Amino acid sequence: MKGKGKQSTHHANEDQGSVVVYARGENFLIDPGYFEPAARDHTLPLLGQYVRRKSWDPRAEALLSDTWESGDRRGITVDATGAYVSIRASKDKPASGSIRRVIVQIGDKAVIWLDDISAPQNLNQATVQYQCGFPVKLDKRGTGCRIIGAKSDLAIRINGPETRLICKGLRKFSQAWWVYGKTGVQWHPARGNYTIDSSKPMITVCTPLSKDDAEPEVRVTRKGGAITVSIAGEDPVVFKRVNDRWRSQDAPVSMPRNVLFIGDSFTSGPSKKVIAHLPRTPEYKDVKHSQITRDGDVTIQWHYTEKNVRQIEDNKYDLIVLQDYSGMAFNTSGTLSKGRYEPPRKEPWSKVERRRHLGPKNFSRGVRNFRNVARVHGGKVMLYMTWADLEKRDKDGKLKDKLTYVRKQKKIADVHLKAAKDYDCRIIPVGLVWKEVHDADKELWRKLYAKDGRHASVKGMWLIAATMAAYMYDLEPESLTDLMGAVTEDEAEVIRSALKKVMIAHARSL
Repeated sequence: MKGKGKQSTHHANEDQGSVVVYARGENFLIDPGYFEPAARDHTLPLLGQYVRRKSWDPRAEALLSDTWESGDRRGITVDATGAYVSIRASKDKPASGSIRRVIVQIGDKAVIWLDDISAPQNLNQATVQYQCGFPVKLDKRGTGCRIIGAKSDLAIRINGPETRLICKGLRKFSQAWWVYGKTGVQWHPARGNYTIDSSKPMITVCTPLSKDDAEPEVRVTRKGGAITVSIAGEDPVVFKRVNDRWRSQDAPVSMPRNVLFIGDSFTSGPSKKVIAHLPRTPEYKDVKHSQITRDGDVTIQWHYTEKNVRQIEDNKYDLIVLQDYSGMAFNTSGTLSKGRYEPPRKEPWSKVERRRHLGPKNFSRGVRNFRNVARVHGGKVMLYMTWADLEKRDKDGKLKDKLTYVRKQKKIADVHLKAAKDYDCRIIPVGLVWKEVHDADKELWRKLYAKDGRHASVKGMWLIAATMAAYMYDLEPESLTDLMGAVTEDEAEVIRSALKKVMIAHARSL
């Protein structure tokens, strides 16, 4: 199965999320190789009308997650959304859908994958593809086939939205002299079209067979938010829909239990309220949150001291949430040291020194330093994106600030997104949710601010804690029902809708 990290070479093909199947010494589902680079040449789903070099970005990241192994079973998930140009997020538009492939292997008995796809109405037609390395024998209904190998066979059974597989026979490799040409491997593509239904994802079941073996009975049962795949003689494989995403039931639930928040007054209040949003179930019982905060426009780098680093090393936090001075994005001072390692200071900067070390460069420097400390023991870092101040206007309504709220918020977002990309961190996009409330309900947006027009009111703190809970613990906005006496149900619904919109646009892996 093909994922992709950040590094790229000229060998990059349109193959993120594709699968190959090698069983009993034979190539049944193949990657046709370097000289066949198009997405239509790989075992992966296509959306809408595919156009080579326009529909697909071969250099986009395809992140691997939910890896697990138990006995003879193992699983992994690949998110190839970024490769699909028509639905992925960009600077000008949010993501309009997602494409994930959830794979489970049962030793040498079977491999099963679920294509978890959501797409807008104009792209709701998909193509399922199988690049077969031998001749293909289709069943009468077109819901399966048998790949006829030289020594053994591979049965493929599909279950999901209505489709019918077709195979037009042998396809020639563009470069017959290449590896497959020399080894006698053939290429027989099989594909089928269907209408996407995110609640009824396409399931593929592959089982290797001896020449005389009949295909094992495969049953797929769909009930509520669960799909059970049963293969004769094997324990069932179960997929569950959690927070609008399908995942293997056996995949471990990854959640931060020991969390440290680092920041200023924008962190000290809201961080204490996150736990109130967590489900009242046993797995959340031992979650512990700590904080290192200091009022007064302090930066992440200001906190980078021997004392704080020692606390992190002693406690081995699962997650460190970093928050910088909210005006950092508009300050040009500060430096970015060139070395990859920078020792912590013995004491924090004085107030005068602190003013000399503001700005995006110093923010990036602080993120890098704490990221390096956290990953020594396997910890993660998330960046808490803050919000812009309320606009200041004179009695005639004329803007006193140099920048409008919208432009300030964009600067804050851009700085955080760049640091996240540079240092491989995730973001808690509070500022983006704040902006969505601004667009949806101006009156509620103003109520998010305290009287100083800068800090968060109790309503603003509810938004912050809700966004933190959703991104840190992978919770759906609809599950955030504890109003804490801070917001009305109508206000909470506006905030939840804003949060949902940001989650769809930027995903939880932002």
